[in-house]
Amino acid sequence: MPYPRIQIKGRLTSDPEIRYTNSGKALCKLNVACNRKQHNPQTNQWEDKGDPVFLNVNMWGEKGETIAEQTHKGTQVLITGELEPNNWIDQKTGNQVRAFQVNAETVALIPQWQGKNQTPTQGWNDPQDNQAWTQPQTDQWTQPPQNQQPLTGQQDETPPF
Repeated sequence: MPYPRIQIKGRLTSDPEIRYTNSGKALCKLNVACNRKQHNPQTNQWEDKGDPVFLNVNMWGEKGETIAEQTHKGTQVLITGELEPNNWIDQKTGNQVRAFQVNAETVALIPQWQGKNQTPTQGWNDPQDNQAWTQPQTDQWTQPPQNQQPLTGQQDETPPF
């Protein structure tokens, strides 16, 4: 039976930890705190609702190495992956511990927004960095294709599928 797929949004509670297997494959371990928010109409603020949930997240390979380089404690992330049980015996007490971990397929960084103008910070959640993030000067997706030959012949309006 496959494990359930989940999507979580939270903040890293510590810096990522990168390890390597004997064969050289990278494993990035993340600790993420997730909590629900509720809008308070009296204060017009978003407030935490309930206790936070703490999850251990594993990301393998080059993706894991990249995430380890680009994130730090406090970074807000959106993670998609599989939730799987992780059981072990506590060495100190001898009791069986039951927990869950997420095997991540994707980890996306979420920029922190500043005030009313909704400009993300340059440093992806770095409160010390107050420079505004700017769009790259040339965006390949907004520019018309170059060196494209015009279509010749009769144009057919029906899609090719």
